[in-house]
Parts: sequence; C-alpha cells; structure tokens
Amino acid sequence: MAFVSPQTTVNPMDLLPALEAKYPTFASDTEADAHNARILAVRGLHTTATGMTLFKLADRVLHEDLDDVVVLEHVPDNEITNDPSAVSTSNDEDDNVEQNNSENKSDEDAGESSEKPVITFKPFYFFFYGSLQVRNVLNRVCVIRKRGLFGVPQLVDEEPEESTYIENAHITGWTMKMWGPYPALIPDDNGAVSGVAWLCEKPEYVGRLESYESSAYRMAFCDISVPSADGSGVEIIRNARTFVSTLNADELEDGEFDLSAYRKTTMAKAW
Repeated sequence: MAFVSPQTTVNPMDLLPALEAKYPTFASDTEADAHNARILAVRGLHTTATGMTLFKLADRVLHEDLDDVVVLEHVPDNEITNDPSAVSTSNDEDDNVEQNNSENKSDEDAGESSEKPVITFKPFYFFFYGSLQVRNVLNRVCVIRKRGLFGVPQLVDEEPEESTYIENAHITGWTMKMWGPYPALIPDDNGAVSGVAWLCEKPEYVGRLESYESSAYRMAFCDISVPSADGSGVEIIRNARTFVSTLNADELEDGEFDLSAYRKTTMAKAW
C-alpha cells in the first residue's frame, strides 16, 4: 500500500509544550493557565484547576513521577479520521481543559483555590520509532501487568492487543538523526519517519516512558498515519504524541535506527 503523506502547514516546533511551568502573576492569568494546561494536556491530563493550583500541578508532572498524580477518572475516545487531509492544525487537547471561575480569587495567592481540582486522563496514541517498537521492551518499560496464576500480577511479555499497537505507522514534519546508538527526531518540513502507534491507556505509563527516554527527549504532539482497517487507504490518528530530541544539532549524526539489528542485541534481550 502506498503511503499517502498528509498535507499540513503546522510547524513541529509549535507543537512542543514548555519544559517549565509558568508562574501566574495575578488571579486571572489566562496566559499562564493556558501555558500550564498545555503541559498537562500533552500527557493526557486535563483539570479544572487554574492559577497557582494549576501551576503547582504542572510543575509536579514535570519534575515528579506521574504515579503520584491522582487521576479521578479516565476519559475514553480517541480522535481517528480516515481523511488524510484532516490533520489537526491546532491542539484540540488544550481546548478541552475546563477552568473554574477565578473572579473571586485573591491576587495574593495568584488564584490558588481551596477546592480540590478534578484531574482526568484521556488515553492517546504514542508514535515510537526506536527501541520501544520492540513490544517486550515497551511492556517492561511501562510495567504493564496482567493477572497471572492465582490472580498474582505479572509482567506481560507477549504481544499487546492488535487494536492498541499498529505497525507501518508514519509521521511527517520530522526526520531521524542518531545520538550514538539512539534515534532522535528533529524538525524537517519534508521529513517522514516510520514506526509504530501504541495506545497509552494509563497516566503512569507516560511518566515511565519519560523516565526511560531521559532529558535528551521531550514529548511533542503529532498526527500519525496508519493503514486503514480494510487496507484500502490511510487513517490519521490526531493529537498523538511522540518523543523528539532536546539535543543540539552538533550532538547528532546522520543515520537510521536498525530495528532488526537491535532485536538481536544484548540490550533488547535483557528487557
């Protein structure tokens, strides 16, 4: 099947949420709220918090384990369209973040509320292009478990369900470089990268993946092209995420990630 590249005018650098939370300078600082909500949104988290409460929450997800963030409910439904031209030019995730009325909050606490904010997690697809394409590596990094003998949780070594793991996936607007043995993505208007799409169904998986990727990578929004269910065309998974490089250009080299060779390495087998 021929790969049909979606048309988009989105600058990939515009899809990079901030690496630091923004301190609200007054009670109704909508710019800071939007900034901090975006930090949560790229991780699938949405909240009713605003002001200082939102700032503290954004700071926590950047610097602490997501296992410690209490998520009250999961929101289903992933946006998938079979129209290759229907690529999101803005991140709808940001528009879904509900905000409490902050008119009565004092300037002194920059909008911190005494009410406990509601935090929800909406499952989303990741695009992987390196070692996380190996399914047992992904399972063990995320510590994906199932009930085993006598109900005892055990790590999943077999392949995940087909509906949550899609091969022959592509993204555009990025190109691959190498950081030693590790692949890394940098912006490229004419670039396209092949890999797999995987449905992330729990917020704790996000934190574990970020730890695995290290500070050399950061999360970014992307749109993933995948084969349609009937094999007749291409479907687009909108508002997906991937990991892209934070390194300087002089730290990267030309090259491609050899998945077949990686599967044979001690590193892959150790997982």
